[in-house]
Order: sequence, then C-alpha cells, then structure tokens
Amino acid sequence: MSSFLADLKTKYKNGSWPVRLIIANVALFVVALIVHLIAQGFSNGDQFIYNFYVPLNFKEFLFQPWSLVTYMFLHSFSDIFHILYNLLFLYWFGDMALRIHGNRSVLANYLMGGLLAAFVFGLIGNVFTFSNYGTHLVGASGAVYAIVFSVILYQPNQKINLLFIGPVAIKYLGIFMVLVDVLKISQGDNTGGQFAHFGGLLWGALFTFNIKKGRDINGGMKKFIEFISTLTNKSKRKQKFRVVHNTYKTDEEYNLDKRHQQKKVDEILDKISKSGYDSLSKEEKDFLFKASNQ
Repeated sequence: MSSFLADLKTKYKNGSWPVRLIIANVALFVVALIVHLIAQGFSNGDQFIYNFYVPLNFKEFLFQPWSLVTYMFLHSFSDIFHILYNLLFLYWFGDMALRIHGNRSVLANYLMGGLLAAFVFGLIGNVFTFSNYGTHLVGASGAVYAIVFSVILYQPNQKINLLFIGPVAIKYLGIFMVLVDVLKISQGDNTGGQFAHFGGLLWGALFTFNIKKGRDINGGMKKFIEFISTLTNKSKRKQKFRVVHNTYKTDEEYNLDKRHQQKKVDEILDKISKSGYDSLSKEEKDFLFKASNQ
C-alpha cells in the first residue's frame, strides 16, 4: 500500500496538470467518501459534506466561501457516473488542451470555469424558478466543460476516436453535449447542474475567443497559481547553491529564437487542424509538448 501511495505521489508531482487533476479528483472523492461514512455516526453527520458544496442560499454561502473551490474537486456519492463522466472527458480533452494552450492554462481554465459555473448556478437559481434545481452544487463538470470547449472552439475539426463509433470531429461531440444539457433542463433533470455546465462552457468560449486575438484572460489566475506554487514549494527555498556555466544571449538573439519557435509551433498547430494530432511525427509532438510548458 505504501509503495502504491508513493508511486501515486510521484506521478502527481511529475505529471502534467491534466494528470494531476485526475489524481486529485479521484483521491479527494475517496477521502470525502470515507469522511462522509464516518460522519454518519454523529448527529446530523449526513449534512457535514454539504459544508464543501456551493449552497444556493447566499447567506449560507457567506459562512462557507471555501466551497467555491472545494466543490469542483468533489462529486456526488449517489451517482458513480458523475465522477466517471468528468474523468473521461478530462482524460480525452486534457491532453489536447495541454498541447494547444499549455500546462498552466489547463489548471487556470479548470479553476476559472469552475468559478463561473458556480456563479451561473447561484445567479440563475436566485433569479428564476426551475423544477429540481437543487440546493447545492457539487462536481467538476463546469470546470471540465471549460477545458473541453477551450479545445472544441479552438480546433473544432480535430478528431477523436470514440468506442464503437470511430473518429469523430470534436465539434459534433460539443453539439451533442449542449443538446443533452438543454434536454435535461427542459425535463427538470438536475437543472442547476446543467446551468452550471453552461457557465463552464462560457468560460471556455471567452478564453478561446481572446486567445485567438492574442489575449490571455487567464493571466491573473496564472499569476495566482504561480504565487501559491512559490509558497508551497519548499524544495525551492532549500535549494543549495551550485556552480553553473551559462551561455548568455543578446536580446536580439533571444527574440529571434522566440520568433523561430513560435513560427514552428504555428506550423504544427496548422498541421493538427488539417490532419489531426496523429499526423505529427514524434519530434513534432515532443517539440510542441516542450513549447507548451515554457
């Protein structure tokens, strides 16, 4: 058991953000389930977990603001497909988002999509009346939708292989997801959760629209992530001095290298758009991965 946990810790530490988010969601689901089962032995113990869900009631929310973050890493215990659905789409689209937008953008879009999803859930639920809207919001769906649609709206013709179906352009998968949400809202099926999905979709659309214009609206969130990372990375603070030999470049040389790199990235992305990711050579895949992490 200890070796399994050590291996999991290593994969989390060295993995990309899509991998880390999948591990975090699974681990926190298990921990939350254990805590929930233990809490059953206490008075009103079944209500304890709701402290980590976003409540529709604004006054109640004021006493648990942390739920804005915790809710998007937890899932319903009564429906195992809730977490499986989110993990599947995070697995499918997380790697594509990593290659297209970069590692930090995956986490930034996850968090911003989750925040906007919670806002839409609270706004719609307190302004309008829908059947089966729900009193609390839980799940990574809104956050995952932001990642999914940041890919779909950026490269709609990119293909994905679906079981029993084969290669399908991801734009059709996106249309299907929206139609399912609209149908569920019309049927009063988890209405609040479906509106939250649209909050995540909205952030994915806003991000993609701006990134195509050369603007990254995730700049503030990325700086916050970097700030938190600096605070928690103890190894950096304890790093020992060592002798290094650097070859310094002039500003002109540096800028020229960056332009050449960006030109090659654009050429690779064009190739993906026309022929799909599988058409890339191993060298092109490695180059794109390294460029996305800079």
